[in-house]
Amino acid sequence: MSQPYPDVVRACHAEQFSAIESKYRNRLLLEGDSSNIRFGLFQISHFRKNYLNTIFRYHDLSDEIADQSLSRLMLAQAHTQAGNIKDAKEILVDFTPADDKDKRNALSMLAELSGLEKDVDALKQAMASLYPEPDLSRNFLRYQYLVYELEGDGGSGEDLLRSALQKTLSPQVEATAASLLATKLDRDGAFSEAFDFASRGARVLDQSFPKVDQTQLANDVICSCPDPLVSSENDDQRPTFVIGMPRSGTTLLESILAAHPNVGGVGESPDPIVMMELASHRLKCSMPNLYAKFTPSMLNEFGLEQMLRLDSAGASGDRIINKALWLDRYIGILAAMFPHAQFLWIHRDPRDNLLSCFLHYIGAPQATTLARLIDARVAHEKLMRHWQNLYPERIFEVSYEDLVANFKSQVHQILNFLKLPINDSCLKFHQSDRVVMTPSREQVRKPINASAVARWRKYEPFLDELCHAFPNGKVMLSS
Repeated sequence: MSQPYPDVVRACHAEQFSAIESKYRNRLLLEGDSSNIRFGLFQISHFRKNYLNTIFRYHDLSDEIADQSLSRLMLAQAHTQAGNIKDAKEILVDFTPADDKDKRNALSMLAELSGLEKDVDALKQAMASLYPEPDLSRNFLRYQYLVYELEGDGGSGEDLLRSALQKTLSPQVEATAASLLATKLDRDGAFSEAFDFASRGARVLDQSFPKVDQTQLANDVICSCPDPLVSSENDDQRPTFVIGMPRSGTTLLESILAAHPNVGGVGESPDPIVMMELASHRLKCSMPNLYAKFTPSMLNEFGLEQMLRLDSAGASGDRIINKALWLDRYIGILAAMFPHAQFLWIHRDPRDNLLSCFLHYIGAPQATTLARLIDARVAHEKLMRHWQNLYPERIFEVSYEDLVANFKSQVHQILNFLKLPINDSCLKFHQSDRVVMTPSREQVRKPINASAVARWRKYEPFLDELCHAFPNGKVMLSS
């Protein structure tokens, strides 16, 4: 069996993704087409969790390499991340592991797929092989807790998490267990204790991430792009981006649109952000300065490459929706790269929005403590108001509260903005069998409802910091 290349593993473990990918891309240009170089690029996409690019690059592999167990496993994981459950299972059902490591990785994916399908028997079977004895790994706690939830035994799930949190855990495991317990207690109405466990998870994560002034970063981006960039020649009409904070309704909006027969959705594909990181490495500049360095020819090159990846992954339709998080700082480049792209900005009462982020495991430096979340929300507002001024005809603003209160009329307005025919499938989005991979997957399996509106009031005694930052539920920007 072919093993991952050592230089790829070292670079990816050090999170030097752009450097190693640039190295292999340059080798392809200098040395000519090579199956080994293409295999290296495929591995990099896998380690970077860029599932669209992994699927795309798999089709570039030679038959000999594509049939190897390592390649098949990486492809199965990419399909799992993309929500292509059927494709992933077809690979794993016929999979012959080359060694114990392959076998364990395949079982882990089967457990993940079983959890997504809520197949408790299959999940328990995979766990029995993976974990002969219980342990304190993140995945064991996630899977075992899910088993209890699917069996309707929430009490045992709560006991599992409380017991784990009494032990010494790695930061990621502790944050995951605390977040799962917080959401369980939130459902049970134990709001004070839910807030305490969410705070514990936030403190642990906060120590794991570097501190970045998001408001200053937003100001730097705005200063770097005071006017629209010169557009590329890309005439593709399909790219459509859903922009918003985590837990602001982006999954809901994408699910509504993906239910339309003329729309394809790719979920939270990190492809646009990976593309920006590669450009930063090539141009040897940080994000804000990227605006001054991108040329129309580069915009055209990167845009065409991204659409090829979407086509390879099977995304089709008059509109293709991507809802990757943290795209707000890149809108000026995306608007120039795809001159016909449209942007849907959904936002929510920041008290509800940030409380929901706080209670759920987001795993991003912007989404740990309430202080960091407040900074991120203000920065987001600054950026979006700036882009609205630059591209008033291309950004449609959606209020989550208005969408819930006036569902049909709001959906029709959005479809009109995207020049899509009215279709009632969008109103029945919750009946779709499409797999959703974000933490909001359970919410989008229910009809539209107002249960998430004004939930912050249940936590009001603990939210002085949040309520002071956003009086009347509005983001107030200083002039």
